[in-house]
Amino acid sequence: MWRRGERLYALLVVLVVLLEALALGGLVVAFSGRIFNLLGSPVAYRALFQALVLTGLALTFLSAYILLYHAYTASKERLDRKAYEDWLARFTEALFNEEPPPPPPWPRPALEALLNLREMLKGEFSERIADWLRQVYPHWIRLLKSRWASRPARLEALDALAQARLPETLEAILPYLSHRDPMLRLGAARAGARVAQGEGLGRLAAALLEAGLPRGALLEVLLLLEERATPVVKAFLSQGGRGEVWAALEAIGRQT
Repeated sequence: MWRRGERLYALLVVLVVLLEALALGGLVVAFSGRIFNLLGSPVAYRALFQALVLTGLALTFLSAYILLYHAYTASKERLDRKAYEDWLARFTEALFNEEPPPPPPWPRPALEALLNLREMLKGEFSERIADWLRQVYPHWIRLLKSRWASRPARLEALDALAQARLPETLEAILPYLSHRDPMLRLGAARAGARVAQGEGLGRLAAALLEAGLPRGALLEVLLLLEERATPVVKAFLSQGGRGEVWAALEAIGRQT
């Protein structure tokens, strides 16, 4: 999951389940005792009342959270979209007027606008945007190196580095090709394919050979490399297993 608030939602669901388990457990004990004449009727009725109260509270909290969460996210998405459009206009104006951009730190919508410009534009404009991104990419590197960053945060950082396409970020990406999480390995493979250049292609090929990715993912990496794929293809053909060889041959067939 990528949406923020997922941990709080998961915690709330766990608490609701625990409350329901507690209520049901109390009912089982109370009515079992009533059936076998170990407890009187008032005790069983009190347990039933408590179970109903706990159930009502749990459902109320869960329903309120879901409604508030969706209202908040809808409003935040509108505000983020407006901020994104404003920042996109500011960056575009600075770019075409050959002026410096607003000084960082930049909020999240600004970074999204800058990364999208990097994706859309080519040549001199793209290189100027790359220089601007060099002012902020350490933030994503810190997320990748942090012990406490969540899985969505790491995936977002890998995706941002992929869009930024800064060759110097490859060394922070490569360790994730040996990560135990297959989604992070795949994200690192995609990011590495976007940023690797020159000698970095050899290091990327070596890491991919040890990553244990499925052949479809390996093919995707080779296609993302485009004209830079030759060193990786050669490594796959000479050192790879069946999956790597298949991906290399398939990539050659699609690019010829």
